[in-house]
Amino acid sequence: MNVLSLYDGISCGMAAIKRAGIHVRSYSAFEIDKYAKTVSSRNYPEIEHNGNVFEGDFKKYKGCDLLIGGSPCTYWSVAKKDRETTSDGEGFRLFMQYV
Repeated sequence: MNVLSLYDGISCGMAAIKRAGIHVRSYSAFEIDKYAKTVSSRNYPEIEHNGNVFEGDFKKYKGCDLLIGGSPCTYWSVAKKDRETTSDGEGFRLFMQYV
């Protein structure tokens, strides 16, 4: 299976796929958080790590078997002071990039 993961975090998607016993041929991840990428790299060195989702060339992933991702919810979280409450902020922009 060829996997593309946007907003990959610590690669929980890879963990779930492996636990399900599914063979992963390639796993490409987009993530900008350096701590999340460090954890992911240590647990799954085979992952191809990419940076900012807005800078990706997604044409090269045509034919990908699975698109997964966790659109960053921190922009909308009630735990965040001055959280976004409209569809014109960065959180919505990231969500639409996934869509």
